Amino acid sequence: MKLFPTKFIARHQAKLLFLVLWSHVTLLNLFYVTYSGPIFFWDKAIQPYTQIIHLMVALVAIGFYFVLRKLMQRFNVSKNAKPLRASVLASAYSPKNSSSQSCNSSLKRTEK
Repeated sequence: MKLFPTKFIARHQAKLLFLVLWSHVTLLNLFYVTYSGPIFFWDKAIQPYTQIIHLMVALVAIGFYFVLRKLMQRFNVSKNAKPLRASVLASAYSPKNSSSQSCNSSLKRTEK
């Protein structure tokens, strides 16, 4: 028996990410660990201003997540896409006119 089915996670992915980010930021702000032990900031962590800041941080991260998803959809980025090889990039930027090729051949002759 699975705790969360994959359909549930796919349907509520953004909400779950928001919940994880908000709880992560809140827990990180709740205590500070020193050599003598943890110091808890109960009074500061439960203030409304602090919680608003935590919500804003989580919302900005979720917004960035949605922007990246839209960019990936726009440029058709998939897991099966092949990455560009260096030789493909080099051939795309190689000079195509004959004068530059003659310059390259004259450089090779002078190197000998």
